[in-house]
Amino acid sequence: MNEVTSKTISFLRFPLIVMVVFIHSNLLEVTVNGVCFVEEGSYPIFEFILHLVSGSIARICVPLFFFISGFLFFSRADLSDIKHIPAPSFFLGKFRRRISTLLIPYLLWNTACFVLIATLQMFGGNSFLGGDKLVRDYTFADWVAIFWQYKNGMPIDPPLWFMRDLMILTLLTPLIFIIVKHLKATVLALLWLCWETDLWFDGIAGLSIQDLFWFSFGAFFSIHGKDFIKTFAPYRKISLIVFICLVAVETILWEVGSPDARWHDILYNTGVFAGAITILTWSARGIEKGVLRVSPLLVSSAFFVYAFHSKPLMAMLKVTLPRLYPMNDLTLILAYIIIPALVITLGIGLYVILKRYMPRFTNIITGGR
Repeated sequence: MNEVTSKTISFLRFPLIVMVVFIHSNLLEVTVNGVCFVEEGSYPIFEFILHLVSGSIARICVPLFFFISGFLFFSRADLSDIKHIPAPSFFLGKFRRRISTLLIPYLLWNTACFVLIATLQMFGGNSFLGGDKLVRDYTFADWVAIFWQYKNGMPIDPPLWFMRDLMILTLLTPLIFIIVKHLKATVLALLWLCWETDLWFDGIAGLSIQDLFWFSFGAFFSIHGKDFIKTFAPYRKISLIVFICLVAVETILWEVGSPDARWHDILYNTGVFAGAITILTWSARGIEKGVLRVSPLLVSSAFFVYAFHSKPLMAMLKVTLPRLYPMNDLTLILAYIIIPALVITLGIGLYVILKRYMPRFTNIITGGR
């Protein structure tokens, strides 16, 4: 991995996490005691911006995270000359590493989230963070679901579904290596087609076609000894043009109502693909020209913000919206910008404090990042 590629990956960690926070800042879905304070269709300018940012542009972040994860899993090893499959020690070493970087933080953050919800329930504040099922009514399946599929296909700390899926993909890496190594671009084309057209098995929590395609796509470059920045660089300008055009068309279709959901999804996914290449190549260009620089603080705090933000964000939204006056497009846009910014800032601040006074603990809950 050359220096520009490495710095591009590091640089993107924090901006992509910011996108994740904005995806979860959907004011239209915030309810307090069953009351929705932002009625859909009442604030067209705000809803346009919400869709454009959270519903369209920011959706690129998750595919990119899977792409980078697939690339990094097989990086720092010369795999291009291996005919069949690396030695078991290669995968065992990777698995052991991911116990500390994925499994332990995953268990700890979900446990902390459960403790928070259980504590609030004791003091009658259950609806404050989402109206979860009372702990005293838990069945065995509910206890298991905390760490797998607690609500809406996500664990009890919702953003950590990505880590859950990534751990599943990690277990599948020997198979992914064999398929990507021998079928090369053919298997990527098939996975891309399934992802573009949403042809996949429904109801499989932990393994979506998005996960599999983008992780395998990233793995392809490491397995075959290719640099994805150099591969994508010639398409930097055209990808930007295509991305802008597709986002514009998709937003117009969203505004007027798409006549065909399948074609709308294909258009949307194609825009995500073009956007991913755009972000990778233009970020690399900025790094190469010295316009963009890697911030050690933002890079190291990115995971903490990701794991931390969900419940504080929900709490701030529920406290703010009932008190937002006057409620109009301008105030909703300001709330949409300021609240996520405050949560992100709070996350960075807490990370700095914990890193300063509890470095070993912080290292454990962030997986040593």
